[in-house]
Amino acid sequence: MTGSGNLTFVNVNNSLVGGQITLSFAGSSTFTGSVLVKKGAVIYGSTANAFGSVSNVITLGSAGDGSASLVGTASSSAPILANNIVVAAGSGGTLLLGNTGTGAVNATFSGTITLNGDVSLISTRPGGNDVRYTNVISGVGSVTTVGTGETQFGNGSTNITNTYSGNTTLSETSSLALSDNAKMTFYIGATGMNNKITAAGGNNNVLTLDGDFVFDLTGAAANGSWQIVDVALLDETFNATTFGVYTSTGTAWTENSNIWTYTNGSVTYSFSEATGVLSAVPEPATALLLGGGLMVLLLRRRRS
Repeated sequence: MTGSGNLTFVNVNNSLVGGQITLSFAGSSTFTGSVLVKKGAVIYGSTANAFGSVSNVITLGSAGDGSASLVGTASSSAPILANNIVVAAGSGGTLLLGNTGTGAVNATFSGTITLNGDVSLISTRPGGNDVRYTNVISGVGSVTTVGTGETQFGNGSTNITNTYSGNTTLSETSSLALSDNAKMTFYIGATGMNNKITAAGGNNNVLTLDGDFVFDLTGAAANGSWQIVDVALLDETFNATTFGVYTSTGTAWTENSNIWTYTNGSVTYSFSEATGVLSAVPEPATALLLGGGLMVLLLRRRRS
């Protein structure tokens, strides 16, 4: 495809095994313009620039139009889709992104991913290979990994910080790896209010944490606890050499026996690898002040 203009894919069928829209032309597409996968399944092979110029933004899904899929199928090469991708809000269906090739190579999405809505990331790569997202994932949506293979955030060398605020859920028999030099952000609010890494349950999904956690404590309570990693549902590994914890301003936390701590004013936050729980404890003087305030409040209530 050459020239300029916008391209919209509409397919009544969202199956990946029949009735898909398939891009299988030889060579590269060079057109410039926006790309919209409005509904249904669109699959592509290893063709470079399958969706035109790298500058073309691909939108996955459309408000009210139901499920849509954008999936690569190459098995014998290492396909890269470099376009930035926007996941639409309010589709009313499942929005699926990833690669279903089964060859012993990695498939890469190197553009940014903006989550205005939720996305499912599919991988069917065999052990030792993965579908990897090597640029920043941002936005308000959640991520669910699906399929039988591994999804990876980062490439092991480039520094990226994922900032999306939704949960990350491992489902089916999928696994997830956070590579070295890649970070995931968790937004901490009132006690128990936070995004987290969890699983659909029953599959002991493998979670490999070679990268880092970032805790945004801007709205965090001074006393509380937050489940960051659902360790009861996951088979998780924290890399003893490369895993770290940071504040959103870049301050490194201190580690002792796999417990990471950071003191902000009168509050000490701690994250335990064993339990996957972040906790906040005020200093004794602050705790007494809080308790005293509660007592005064109770006395006032009794006198009224």
